[in-house]
Amino acid sequence: MNFNKILVFIGGLFLLFLTACSKDVPDFSDGLTPEGTPITISFGGYVDGISEALLRNGDSDLAGIKDLRMLVFDENRHFLYSCKPVLSGTLDTDNLPASSHLPDGNKGTITKMRKFQVSLISSNKKRYIHFISNYDWQNFSPDYLLEGKDAGDIIAGLTTTSFIFWREIELNKIEDLEGKAVKLLRNHARISVELKSGGIQDFEYLGYKVYNTYDRGTVAPFIFDESSLTYEFPKNPDKPTIPADVQIKNIPSVFSKDFCDVFERFNSNSKEQSPLFVIVKGRFKNMESYYKIDLKKVSTNPKGVTTLYDIVRNCHYRIQINAVNSRGYSSPEKAAKEPASNNFFASVNLSEFPAISDGTHKLSVSSLGGTFVGINPLSPKTFEATVEYDGGNDKIKVYPDWKPDRYMGECKFTKTGANTGKITVKIKETPDDRELTYRVNIVAEGSDMSRQMVFTLRFPYQFEAKLNSKGANVNSKVVISFKVPPRMPKTAVPFDVYVETKELTPDVSSGYNNGMLVVVREGKYFYRYTVKSDAELGKTINLNFLRNENGKSETITLFSELYELQTVYLPAN
Repeated sequence: MNFNKILVFIGGLFLLFLTACSKDVPDFSDGLTPEGTPITISFGGYVDGISEALLRNGDSDLAGIKDLRMLVFDENRHFLYSCKPVLSGTLDTDNLPASSHLPDGNKGTITKMRKFQVSLISSNKKRYIHFISNYDWQNFSPDYLLEGKDAGDIIAGLTTTSFIFWREIELNKIEDLEGKAVKLLRNHARISVELKSGGIQDFEYLGYKVYNTYDRGTVAPFIFDESSLTYEFPKNPDKPTIPADVQIKNIPSVFSKDFCDVFERFNSNSKEQSPLFVIVKGRFKNMESYYKIDLKKVSTNPKGVTTLYDIVRNCHYRIQINAVNSRGYSSPEKAAKEPASNNFFASVNLSEFPAISDGTHKLSVSSLGGTFVGINPLSPKTFEATVEYDGGNDKIKVYPDWKPDRYMGECKFTKTGANTGKITVKIKETPDDRELTYRVNIVAEGSDMSRQMVFTLRFPYQFEAKLNSKGANVNSKVVISFKVPPRMPKTAVPFDVYVETKELTPDVSSGYNNGMLVVVREGKYFYRYTVKSDAELGKTINLNFLRNENGKSETITLFSELYELQTVYLPAN
């Protein structure tokens, strides 16, 4: 395999801010405004640049603040009304103290603001205000249809294909907005690529593309509390919030050296078949070359565990190229299909392989986890896997990412030989309303090699089975179809699907033979089809049968360890 080496550094996450401040507010001498009194408040906003260069470039991000709207909710987070501030084109210096900057009292590097003016209804009760800029409100319901609705029902449902700004502010009373600055969060992250200072010998950097970005994002980050059935809007989100209808965008047509803004996405989840990565274009010793780079991070505690950065809103992911030691691939298409140059052994391209080698030693794991459904506390399941490392079992380090809970027991590693050991995990129960993921990282200490087990615990998949009868006579063709979910983990494959029928026989003629076998379970006969390859993920499987007799009807059953049982009806005609 061709090793195209490129050394990179993924920088820390740099927060982005949009700031706003209140001034020129009417003076109420008694300090208390009568409930329901209209008041006018002026405030401003400025995008505090990702780097100092933005401030020196004429504050170009300021133009991004458009169409600001404020959604006001009462002390119980029930909707009251919305209002649209009037935007001023002027810039002012932000001289407010740090404590006046909402929601966290941290001014950071904020230096300027842009004025807005808005009319609100005074109140001495607690208010929650959601500030949203640049959202397309065309299909948003009018205020009178939203009155009394919970903030979670309104805000959590807002998605967009545009880059917008948002923030929730909590006020003890509406007048507390006076003399304050409101810092808005972007709903997107930023990626940039640069060479180390001084450049790299024999290498000319020509630009980059970001692959597998999402086409949309949520307006606000939120966390749903299942116990209380309430929504929380975090002040400083550290995990992505992903819309249900998200899709992968098309690959950019050109390479660029400018920064790239992208929507949030989970990247560390090894079930994800298409993680975000970067293709760098360059010229190595005067030959055009392409290199694939993952946004990877290597943990120091536990040591040696390699994962990918999740893409989180309002963060800047800086990739610095420190060295290029060889020519890359001849085309971006070839580079995209191969493991990343900076993340070879932990690459998603290699994640399903149980055995890897660095040319000196070999690390192998007999099973990389699996998908489990239908397990209850009365019949728990024990998972076992063998680990072998020819550098000695004292170098095998096992790091589960969980503590024993309702669903998963302890992960144990037992040494069984000089170079071998056994991992044992007790699966106590599977949820019936969600999907949970647990991981175990197996690291060969002192090397770059690691493997990751992924345990997916969930409610059963749905067959979505259909029966198509093409005639009522003997030997008439019948097709039973079912779906294999596209996001089913690769570790779930292979698995078996059983069909219970007395009136049908598999069609073994050329072009129709599915390779089904007759098996006996608990004294009953079934036809067994095996989903053998991850190439079948996301596909509809058509099982071909023939009728045994004329004009017979029957209720046919499909079942599998991963699916909820389903029946389909064979009509007599």
